[in-house]
Amino acid sequence: LISLYKIANDMEKTELVAVARDPDCVNSYYQMTVDDLLERGIISKTDTRLHHGINTGVVLYDLEKMRRSSTYQMEVQINSYQKLVDYLDTHKLMLGDQDWFNFLRWKYPNMFRDLPCEYNSFVEGCDHPCLTKPKIKHI
Repeated sequence: LISLYKIANDMEKTELVAVARDPDCVNSYYQMTVDDLLERGIISKTDTRLHHGINTGVVLYDLEKMRRSSTYQMEVQINSYQKLVDYLDTHKLMLGDQDWFNFLRWKYPNMFRDLPCEYNSFVEGCDHPCLTKPKIKHI
């Protein structure tokens, strides 16, 4: 927990959420959406951290910043999800909060900090596993 606390303390002023990306072995769920958003220029080709989905199994929330962010407060309104889907011109997916956070991250990347891969390590089935000793494992 100390290492997560340090990450939380190092978050930039605009970063509200820290979350780990899905490893390449499970990323195909979001890959078609990412490819489409890249092709249409919705997400930057140079910001490679946006070329992957994220996994909300481990998330750090800066609640004070979330409460103060007018953008975040607007996006949590009941009708904003459909507007976000319309903005991205994508289909609704089926993983609930994880999909919403991915959509939000693609629209507002500065709200998010990437957690290191050791906080979302898959034990089996990955061709490119995290090379750092896992701190949290998916089994």
